[in-house]
Formats: sequence, C-alpha cells, structure tokens
Amino acid sequence: MVWVPQVQTQGAIREQRGVVVDTVKQWARIKGIEIIEGHAMPDHIHLCVSIPPKYAVANVIGLLKGKSASR
Repeated sequence: MVWVPQVQTQGAIREQRGVVVDTVKQWARIKGIEIIEGHAMPDHIHLCVSIPPKYAVANVIGLLKGKSASR
C-alpha cells in the first residue's frame, strides 16, 4: 500500500515522520498485522504488509491511514 499523509508541506512531513512510523507500527502490532517492508519517503509512505484473513484489506488501510493522521 502507498499513501500520502494529510500533512502536505515537506517540512511538516519530515517533522512528523517518526510519529507516523511509530503509530503505524503500534497499530499493526495491536491488530496482528505483520509489516514485511516499509519506507517513509519525504512525501509518501510505502508498506508491504501481511494482513490476517479476519480483516478486510480496505479496513486495515483505513485503520492505518486514520490512526497515523490523528495525533
């Protein structure tokens, strides 16, 4: 999955990069989602994840994007 965080300015993305990465890791661990590979680019995020069959892909994407957008 690839997504662009809500913060649109380059400086703000760099400042919040660590927070977004930590939030995604925390929620993935809580939900049992395995992060196989991930990269936080200056303007977007790449994730390769293994999602348990009990969760719909769209719900997991919504969860991780939503939780990483809130502070």
